[in-house]
Amino acid sequence: MKLFGYAGTMHNNSVTESYIKDIANKLTEGGIVTDSTIMTGLTAPTSMCRGCVQCFSNGICPNDKLDSMKDIKQELMDSDIIILGSPVYVHGVTATMKNVIDRLAIWMYMCNLCGKTAITVSTATSNGNIFVDRYLSKILGIMGANVAYQFSVTATEGKEIIENKLNECCTKVQDALKNGITEPDKIQESYFLANKKLFSNENLKHFIRDAWLEKGFFEYDDYMSLFNDRMKKEIIR
Repeated sequence: MKLFGYAGTMHNNSVTESYIKDIANKLTEGGIVTDSTIMTGLTAPTSMCRGCVQCFSNGICPNDKLDSMKDIKQELMDSDIIILGSPVYVHGVTATMKNVIDRLAIWMYMCNLCGKTAITVSTATSNGNIFVDRYLSKILGIMGANVAYQFSVTATEGKEIIENKLNECCTKVQDALKNGITEPDKIQESYFLANKKLFSNENLKHFIRDAWLEKGFFEYDDYMSLFNDRMKKEIIR
């Protein structure tokens, strides 16, 4: 299985990046991951979202030709396991991470991460992790992923605690890959059903509707069934 990790940081050898690498190594040692790619705001710079809404009008971001966002999108699509990590900045994600998410805004309607397992990473000196954990989990979920674990670390935690979290993360990912979504996620389900109702309008001419038709999303009554079906296909491919 392929893993892609992105650390929303502008620091070389950042703590957030190091934990993403630790998770990737742990999953590799466990025989789950066979290939991994990890990027950061430094190694894969992205320009600011201009709010031109071309992604919503035709599905294309003009900035993708100018920076690393095209590569980030491709890695997200090609990977089975996704890690998004951010340091806690004022009880939120960094501007670097937020910009990447802004550049993926149209994915909130496309379920592009359907069938994929995700992990969030938050790092802080003392507090605020819960806000980053919740935000990244919500975004990944709406984009279609199944968030298996929230890897939350503060500077006050020792090596033993962190090692236990790494082991727990590996176990949770294994369970998620084996069982898929076992309980309906209220946010995912509400977004899926709302978008299904919106884009099922046969008179609507939009590339999102065309994508849903091509992917067969309209055939499913709930998101949990869609995800579990797609996950099986992801594992087989």
